[in-house]
Amino acid sequence: VESRGLGDVYKRQAHIIRSRAYARLKNEKKALEYALAAFHTDSVQNDSTAYMNVCQILSNCYIELSRQNEAIEYATKAIQIARSQGNKSVEATSMISISRAQNELAQKDKAIETLDQAIELLQGTTDPEEKCTLISLYMEKLRNIMIQEKNEEAINTGKEVEALLEKMEQTGDMQETRVDMHLGYLYSFLCDCLLYTSPSPRDSTSSR
Repeated sequence: VESRGLGDVYKRQAHIIRSRAYARLKNEKKALEYALAAFHTDSVQNDSTAYMNVCQILSNCYIELSRQNEAIEYATKAIQIARSQGNKSVEATSMISISRAQNELAQKDKAIETLDQAIELLQGTTDPEEKCTLISLYMEKLRNIMIQEKNEEAINTGKEVEALLEKMEQTGDMQETRVDMHLGYLYSFLCDCLLYTSPSPRDSTSSR
């Protein structure tokens, strides 16, 4: 019985590896096929943590296949288990998936609200993994508000991200190279915002 259980675990892991590999290759149908195969193994159905993790994978697969309601369904399942385990990082990451699905459903304001809820969940955390998730949340929010051309809000959000990244570097919660990479992306976003919010020379002249 024990060897059969181990065999099922290996089968689950193989399905997950294949699903992720196909996702990287942008073969979303195959990625979903193997994620579903993993989902239906006994080792997933009888293990809440494995179930939660595979639900996250399924949610991302469905987003890529434009099946947003199913994406939200599986992300919500992951959130429910994460909450019961006190796993705030997985809960917040799953909320990113829900936000992306809401965006695709043209629920733009709702998508930002979902991200704000996730940010509030992790605000003030001292856990390094949760801080990294918080950076991902802020960057996701930044992309969303820039798409909506809320440039001043984007700049303010960017400043929060910058302060958090600098603090993480000082405390050793993130390597300097990763901080620099995130700051590079951040400053690229902020440059675009400043271009759109700065008055043109003609506007400055006419206001004199």
